[in-house]
Amino acid sequence: MFENSEWALKFAEYLDIGMMYSRDKEYHISVEIFKAIFDSIGNGEE
Repeated sequence: MFENSEWALKFAEYLDIGMMYSRDKEYHISVEIFKAIFDSIGNGEE
């Protein structure tokens, strides 16, 4: 469904990276990544 959406592909990539840092208990990094992800969602809704 979103294969052709560059934004969706980047979102999935950043989400995977955030999850990787979270699994490695690098919470300070994963929190910053998730903040950036949610900020981009908020900006997209405007």
